[in-house]
Amino acid sequence: MDEILILVKNAKSGDELAFAELLDKYQKLILRMSNEFSNKCPEPQRDCEDFLQEAKIAFYNAVTTYDETKERTFGAYAKICIKYRLISCVRKLNSKKRIKTVEQEEQGQDIVSAITISKEQRKYIFSVARENLSRFEYVVFELYFSGLRAMEISKRLGKSEKSVNNAIYRARTKLSRLVDNDT
Repeated sequence: MDEILILVKNAKSGDELAFAELLDKYQKLILRMSNEFSNKCPEPQRDCEDFLQEAKIAFYNAVTTYDETKERTFGAYAKICIKYRLISCVRKLNSKKRIKTVEQEEQGQDIVSAITISKEQRKYIFSVARENLSRFEYVVFELYFSGLRAMEISKRLGKSEKSVNNAIYRARTKLSRLVDNDT
């Protein structure tokens, strides 16, 4: 049995020194792969330390799940485990970037439409809202009108995002009906 397999077997059994020695032997691979994948992320979300930690977690998982009866070396198996974990990290960060960009665009459009109405129109809309919306709908409407997204409102009010979205829908529906009837 070669040295790497002995270290893997001992590390699986809880030998921390064996794991530390394995980690040391594969440090260059872990560093190279974490740097390679962190460079595939958008600049503001790129954190090399996070990728290094994820690579180390993947390496630990490789140690604990390695099956020497399969026809592959531990090094090849560890590399695959690290690669797939880092690919998942890149996908998750890129997905968050896309979602954040869409939310920012939507919020920007809402704020622009809120700014383009006159003070008199705003005063009128809020008076109609105060008279016709439930207390919860009115609070949600105020926060939404100020530019907050449903997720932020739900956190602030301690309500589910679904109930906030429903309140926004009801408020918009009621107000558009009432305001359209008055004009």
